[in-house]
Formats: sequence, structure tokens, C-alpha cells
Amino acid sequence: MSSQVQAQADTTASPVSSTVASPANLLESTSSNIGSSQPITTSGDASLNSSLTRAQTEGVLVVEAPTEVVASASEKAQDYQAQVATVDAVTKQYQTEKAQYLKNEQNYQDYLAKQSQYQKDLATYQAYQKEKAIYDQQMKAYNLEKASYDMAYAEAQGHTTETGYLPEVLAQNLIFRLEPDAVQTITGKVLSDEQLSKAIKNHVGWIDPGTILGSPKLVTVTSRHQNNSVLMAVGDTVIVDYSDLQHSSFSGHTIKTVRYTYRLVSTSHYSGQVVFQALSDPTVTSFTHVYHKDAKTSFAFDMEMTVQFFDANGKELLPTPENYALTSFASLNSLNGEGEYAGDYNGQFIPINGSTITVQNGRAANFSNTRQIDVVGEWDDKDNPNAYIGAIVGKSTERIQFHFGNSKGSAIWFAFNSDVKVSGGLLTPPKVPVAPEVVIKPTAPKVVTKPIAPLRPIVFYHQVKVVIPKPSQAVRPLKPTKRATSSLNRVKVSPKLSVATAKVNMVAYKSKPIPVYYTSNTASPTPATLNNLKKFSPKIVHKLKKVKSGVSNKREKSSETKQSKKRNDKSRIAKEWFNYNTGVGHGQKNDTTVIRYLHSLGEAARQKYKGDKSAQNREIAQAIADKSYYNDFLQNLFNYFGSPVKIKENNLQKKAQKQIFKAHTENTGKIDFAHLATTLASYEKQPGFKGFVREYIKTTSTGKVVIVGNVPFIFPDLFGRDIGVLQQNSFVGDLFTAMPASDVYTDMDIMILSRHPKYKDMPMDKRLIAYYSQDLTTKRKKLFEEAYGKTKKESQLRFGVELINATASLGTLGLLAYAIKNGNLKNIPKNIHRMDTMLFDGKLNQLRKTSQKVIKKQMIKPFKKHISTPIKKIYKQQKAKVIKGASILKNTVLHPKKTAAIVRQQLKKKVTKRIQTAKRVYQKVVPRPVRSSVKKVSTFVKRHLPKVFKPARRTYRPIRSRASSPRRVTKPKPARPVRKFFQKIFKPRRATKRRHR
Repeated sequence: MSSQVQAQADTTASPVSSTVASPANLLESTSSNIGSSQPITTSGDASLNSSLTRAQTEGVLVVEAPTEVVASASEKAQDYQAQVATVDAVTKQYQTEKAQYLKNEQNYQDYLAKQSQYQKDLATYQAYQKEKAIYDQQMKAYNLEKASYDMAYAEAQGHTTETGYLPEVLAQNLIFRLEPDAVQTITGKVLSDEQLSKAIKNHVGWIDPGTILGSPKLVTVTSRHQNNSVLMAVGDTVIVDYSDLQHSSFSGHTIKTVRYTYRLVSTSHYSGQVVFQALSDPTVTSFTHVYHKDAKTSFAFDMEMTVQFFDANGKELLPTPENYALTSFASLNSLNGEGEYAGDYNGQFIPINGSTITVQNGRAANFSNTRQIDVVGEWDDKDNPNAYIGAIVGKSTERIQFHFGNSKGSAIWFAFNSDVKVSGGLLTPPKVPVAPEVVIKPTAPKVVTKPIAPLRPIVFYHQVKVVIPKPSQAVRPLKPTKRATSSLNRVKVSPKLSVATAKVNMVAYKSKPIPVYYTSNTASPTPATLNNLKKFSPKIVHKLKKVKSGVSNKREKSSETKQSKKRNDKSRIAKEWFNYNTGVGHGQKNDTTVIRYLHSLGEAARQKYKGDKSAQNREIAQAIADKSYYNDFLQNLFNYFGSPVKIKENNLQKKAQKQIFKAHTENTGKIDFAHLATTLASYEKQPGFKGFVREYIKTTSTGKVVIVGNVPFIFPDLFGRDIGVLQQNSFVGDLFTAMPASDVYTDMDIMILSRHPKYKDMPMDKRLIAYYSQDLTTKRKKLFEEAYGKTKKESQLRFGVELINATASLGTLGLLAYAIKNGNLKNIPKNIHRMDTMLFDGKLNQLRKTSQKVIKKQMIKPFKKHISTPIKKIYKQQKAKVIKGASILKNTVLHPKKTAAIVRQQLKKKVTKRIQTAKRVYQKVVPRPVRSSVKKVSTFVKRHLPKVFKPARRTYRPIRSRASSPRRVTKPKPARPVRKFFQKIFKPRRATKRRHR
């Protein structure tokens, strides 16, 4: 019985060895792929054919070895029987091993998934343990702080009725008391030192805004430790930012920037202005001056102020009902409600026990007739313990906004800060730590080892031929030759198939065993792999007969020979890919006719046009497409066919052109090679006078028609003439014809070869050979995207814009006429769908559906609701009125001309009024792009409306003639639709029959 040998990776061809895939996936797809990828086996015996077919279905590689010769029919039957037994045993064993492997592989994949989830759960659990430890420490600290807070709170509750305290115990979450080193940035009409020095002031320094000289401009000033003054008129806004804060925080978050936004609401100063001074420290805040130069008159003003706090990352810190902010409104000098005040506060004012400041109508001030100094003596100082007498507390639960001002005075110093003027009772409760979510410790899954894929058998079967020996040789028995089976490398004999060996040994005739090799590669075999195995089979059968025990210790080829073989294999595979992609060679994978023809064309073109790369590329491409497009009218508009460049081998040129023409007419390749060549030729400039005409046609066909006045002009394509020619001769042109997938691939290759950085600068012959000598099934789309952009989205966008631009050109009219003539208009939607599916991933269809919804929602429905329906309603109403007026006109009015004018005038007024109302609603509801489209339609209607109503005027003539001379009324002309309408309204008396004028 034959010996089975495990072959190493280099036993099979390199394409198989280089395939990378999951063994489980490959084994699962074996049954569906192998039978179609391997050629149908014919061994000469029906039983063996069936066995080989079953083996191929299971993924066994079967290779035909040289035919064996036997002396009788019985020996032939025994030989086939032995082969069947071997193949069936190998198939059954491989089937069993695959099933077990797939089961083990599934268990292993499940283990990997569980292990991955376990690692995630373990990381989550470990993070939870760390958070839990931190939380436990925080809870210990919180319990201590909570005990201290409860004691302090109980004590503070006893002071809520005392003077200088708040009536309730509150928490102070805002720390904003002192920032002397802040950086101030102010935007407003900043006053210079010279302007301030020349202004009139009183002895205290209050400034009269009416004495400011000059007109300050709106600027932005940044400073530190400096006060800045601006001139504000009613309605002016000044923004002051204080950055680089060092001592402020809110609810545990550091405050790095505070923004004050001031808006002057009103002022009674004679100049209508105030001088506003922003102080360098935001907690000291500002002065506002409304002094009068006569030192007697007092004025009022009202200022709106908005406060915003930001952290180091620029995120705004907003107060909430849970984390409120307490602010101080202090030093409010007032009496009987006049003087300094704070009001229109979006928070809650909380009066201090014993303070003179109360709230009336949303304004906080001293509304009593008792002076504040008469209550406690001196108090107006920020460090005075009696400062509470002129202060009130604000509680904010959102962005802070309020008004401050002076209802009677010369100026005001207003300070905004958190230095609340109370004697105590402000406590900050400790915050309860947030417990982390409980995580249960995960359990590790049971370890499962990775299974090893079974080796794939390679069975070398053979046909058997009966040759009866001559009589002189009949007495000499035929000695069965021993067949040694081994790989080209050192390999071990596999101990498999013991059952098959036993069955075969029972046969009296010692048939020649068939070799069985094993490979670790389970990928589907390529044509190159099967060819290599077929070439390898004679060596197994004949040249390795003398090797004993199936093991070879001799290296039959040196490393140089192996490298040479690899290079030859690579070159051969490249040729096979070239023929496969282009469809040339009549299906012969080793045919090199077209490749040799391209090399010869390149040499001849470079010899003929030395140094002119454009001419060389044009001649090569035109020579390829010459036989296919010699009589084509459209292609002769862009290229000149009929005199292709000649090469030395005339027979080679005829044979290659014949193959290209056959591939073009029979569509045997993945692309149309001739169509690709003629498009690439049109991309290059054509020489001579005929070339000048063709270049003019290209420029014209890719241009845009623009009508200036009444004269049409053709402007060149913005993307360039060459890009437009490529698009019109590829994607745009194919849209108006039958467009199979091969045309899309051809058009993609045109753009890649002409625009991709890897290929566009190569000579035409080398460019074509290099590009098509590779597997384009996976590379083509990636190269196409790289030719248009760095990302897929950018590539699709640029290609789409270029395609639309090429379609909106003069040449598209010719293509449209060509499509109408040949009945190809019905193919355009199918072609667009094919391009959308292959190049845009279905985005065009999705965009179409979306745009239909948008148009229906934003244009059609509002148009019906606010334009069409109201106009119909108005029309019905006015029609009824016109009919009524016409009846009156007919029966009572003696002057129809004057009455008709009155009716038209009243009708015009009412219709115009209704239309204007509908127009205002329409402008509010309908978007501007939609209004623009409707405006164009309405302009068209207005322009042609007189033509529609012109026949209507003729209907008044019979009425006028009857009013003046009833006996001379003539019968009107046959009525048109509009005339019928007016005749129906006025219903003229039936005239006597007279001849028409």
C-alpha cells in the first residue's frame, strides 16, 4: 500500500502558502469552495470518479499523475479498486478530523470570548476595589465633619433672631472675597488719562460725564493693578473679564475667571451718559459717575449687571438650587427709598436682622425715614461690624443677574462679592461621598487549549491503461515497481490510513499505490497551485522511485535554484493575472502575446517620439484600440485611428490586435481593454491640423454654455479640459448606454491609471502591464479612492462633484441625443443605481429619499397651506362677488365701461391685500432657498399673465355695443376658455343672426 507523507509549506505553490485565513473558517467553507475551484476529475473509472468527487467536496486536493500501464483488464480493475479504497479512506478520515476540529475550535472561540469578558470584568472589579477603599476613607472623614457640623448648626440656630444674623442658617458655597492681582480685560469706549484729567470733578472725585472731551472709540484694554474708565450711553454694553484669579472657588471648583457684563438701562444726566470705572479688583468692582458741574443738581441712573464664573477649562460654573451662591449687596446709602439700591434680582433677597435695607417692588433699599447713621452710628466700611445696617444678602440658584443704581445722587460705588455682612450663621455642610456601584468578583473560565487544524490530504490518482505484452515477454512476469513517496524536503512518513492499507493488501494483485501527501494549508487552491501540483506529480511517480522508506536526505535544488523558481512563478502568475483582468489571450493563462506586444509598442513609440512622453503614450493607447474603434464615429472625434505605430514583428501585432478585438466584442474580461485604451488616448493632445480640430471639439464638449444678454457663450470647464474628456468618455458616457459591471471597472481603471500617483507618470506600456499584473479584485476600489482623496468620504465627495460638473457640459447634449436615438434612456436609472452601489455605497439613493422628504415637508406642504389654499379661497369669494356685480351691471347700470373699471379696482385691492398677507406668512414659514425657487416661477407667471387675460378684454366689446346701440350688436367670435368664463358671468342677450365681421 502507498505511504502517506506530510508535506511542508513549501511543498505546494507559494500562493497557497501565503494565504492568510482562519483554519476554522477555511474548513467551514471547504465544501462550497473546493468543488468549484478544482477542475472536474476524469479518471477513466466511474467508481474512482465518484470517490474523487466526494473527496473534492470534503476539501481533499486531488491531482492527476501520469497514466500507469498494466497487462490485463483484471489488473486494471484491481488498480482502480485500490485507488478507490485509498481515496475513500482518506476522505472519511479527513471528514472525521475536520468535524472534531470544528467542534474544538468552537469551544476554543467560546473560551476566548469568555476570557476576554473575564479580563474586562476583572479590571472593572479591581477599579471598584480601589474606589471602595477611597470611599471608605472619605466616609470616615465625612462622619467626623458631619458631627462637627451638627454641633455648629445647633448653635447657629440659637442666633437666627439676633441682630446682625440671618433669619435662617445657610451654607456659603461661593468664596469670592479678595482678588487684588487679577488681570482685567475691558471692552468699551475707554477714556484716556488726559480725557479724565480735563473733565470737571468735585472735591471727592466724582466726574461730570458731560465735560468729557472727544469721542472715545470702542477698544479692548488688558491690564493688571490698574483701573479703567469708559463712557457709556443708554443701551451701551461693557464687558469686563478678570482672569488669573487665585483665591476664589464655587462648591469646591476653582474659579479662574469672572465676567461682568454691564448695560446702561437709563440715566437722567443732562448728557445722557455716565462715566463707568472698572476697578482692578473684581471684588471691589466699580464706580459710576453722574455728577453735575454746578455741584447742586442730582441725577439718577440704572445699570444692569450679569455675573459669570468659569473654571480653568473655560467651563461656566452655574449655581443650582442644591449648590446656591450667597452674594453681598452692601453699602446701600439711601433714605425714604431714594439713593443707592439693588433690584430686579433673578435670585432671592434675604434681609439681615436689624438692617434698614428691605425689599419693595423688587428693589432693595432703605425705605424708612430713619437715617442709617442714626441707628448704629458709623457703619459704611467693609470691615465695620455694623456694616449689616446698609446691607442685604442675595441667594442665587442660576446665572446671577440684577440691577443697581442711584435714584438721586452724584455717583455710586458698587462692590460685588461673597463677603456677606452678617455676624454668623453661615455654615457649609460637608458633602456626602458618592459610593461606587457594587461590582461582584468575576470567576475565571475553564482553560481550553487552541486546537490544531488537521492536515489537508493531497491525493495523486492516476488512470490505468491495458497494454498486452508481446508473446516473447509473456513468460516473464511483470514485476510491480515500487513507488517511493516523499516530499522535496525532509519529511516523515505519516502513519495514517491503516484501514485502507489492510484492505488493499488483501488483494492478490499488488497494484501500484497512489501517493498521499499532507499540507498544513487549508485555503482554496488557485489555478497556479493546481498547475504546480500537476507538474510536481511526475517527479513523485517516476523520479523518486529509488528513495527508500519515503525519506530523502539529499537537497535536490540549491537555494539559488529555488529563488529562480520563485521568480519565474511570480512572473508567470503576473501574466496570468494580466490575461484574467483584461480578457485577452483566448483564456490561455500562459499566453504572453499582448504583453509582448505592449513592450514592442513602447520601444517603437519611444524611438519614434524621443523625449515626447505625451505623444508616446497617445500612440501606444491608440494602437491598442485601433482595430476596435477604427470605424467608431464618436471616438474619432477625440482620436485619430487608422495608422497605428508599427513594430518589427508584424505577426505579433496582428495576433495581439485580434485578441484585443475579440475581448472587446465578446466581453471576455473584467474590463473593456480597448475602451480603456481609447479613453486614455483622448486624454493626450492630438498633433497636426486634425489634432487641432479634435482638441477644439474636446474643449467645446467639456465647456459650459452661459447666456449673457441674448448671446450664448461657451466657457471652459473649471476642472480642466482633460478631466472633462476623461469623464465624458468614461462614467458620463456610459450613463447613456448599457452599463454592465465591466464598464464601471473600466472607468475606475481609467481614473486610476491617469490620476493615481503610483501610475500616472509611468510610460503607457509599463503602466498597463504593472497595473493589470496583480489581483485587482480587492485593490481596485482602494486605489480608486486614493486617486481622489485621503479618506473614503473625501474621495466620494470629490468624485461626485467632478461627475456632476462633467455632466453639466455641452457634450452631454450630444450624449443625450445619442441615447434617445438608440433607445438607451431607460438604462439611465439602472446605470445610476449601479454606480451608486459600486462607488457611493448607496448614499445617492439615501440622499434622494431624504431630499424628497425635505422638499415635501419644507416646500410642498407650506406652499399648499399658505399659498395655494388661501388663493383658491380668495378666488371663490371674489368670483361670487364678481357674478353678483355683473348681474347688477347688466340690469341697472347704464355705463358698463365705468362700472367694470370700478369692479376691477375693488377686486385688485382685495386680492392684493390677501396675497400680501399670504406672502408674509410664506416668508416666515418657507426657507429662503425654497422662496427663491418659487420667486422664479412667479416671475414667469407675471410675465405671461397678460397674454392669458388679453382675450378677456374682447368680451367687453359686445356689452358696450349693446349698451350704446343694441340693434347693432354683432355675434362674438367663437369663445376660448377664458372668454367662455366671462361670457358665462355677464350672460349677454342673444343677438339676431348676422354675418361675422
